Amino acid sequence: MTASWAFALVCGALGVLVPWLIRQLPEPDSRAAQNYSGPSLQAVGSGRWLWLATALSAASVGGLLGAQLGWIPDLGWLAAVVPGGVALAWLDHRTRLLPRRLVFGLYAIVLIGMAAAALDAGSWVAVTRAALGWLALGGWYFLFWRLGGLVGYGDVRLAGLLGLVLGHVGWAAVVVCWLAGPVVAVILSLLQWRPGRSWLGHKIPFGPAMLIGAVVGLAFGNPMWA
Repeated sequence: MTASWAFALVCGALGVLVPWLIRQLPEPDSRAAQNYSGPSLQAVGSGRWLWLATALSAASVGGLLGAQLGWIPDLGWLAAVVPGGVALAWLDHRTRLLPRRLVFGLYAIVLIGMAAAALDAGSWVAVTRAALGWLALGGWYFLFWRLGGLVGYGDVRLAGLLGLVLGHVGWAAVVVCWLAGPVVAVILSLLQWRPGRSWLGHKIPFGPAMLIGAVVGLAFGNPMWA
């Protein structure tokens, strides 16, 4: 219980900063974002109660991970990744974009955190597994991107990031995320579909589904595998 509350408080406190973080990102380049015409990131990061929603979302995920994984010093960097994931989910939901600057920033946090943990532990086994997780999950989504654009390349970058995080925890987390992501995508699509709209033409951003699948993998991968 202590680990759950501690992780929830840290993630929630950082989650308050998510709207501010979104507003610091550069606006999409219309050429790079395929003639993007959605809302500005200033608008996406604004809202009277958005800070509360992002804080509660980050705290909920942090509490769940703390309860399932415990307060593991080697995974302290997850406290920064969780609010970043909340920001990416909100951005993809509103804009259908996953900004490279934010994704690469999270890559840096994860890689530095994993390297520090490996040096402290004197073992690179988890880092090697994380690299293989990046290759497996990122490669899977890269294949879908190449075979007809079923996902965007931003989803490929995100899949690699999630593969790193999940692989560091264990293969069970990677496999459960791989299976859960598409299931969550179908559920979200059903929730947003309205009668009279073509099912084949109904598309949803895949980032939130991938992120929810990653949370499921992190929290329940090992128990489900066992």
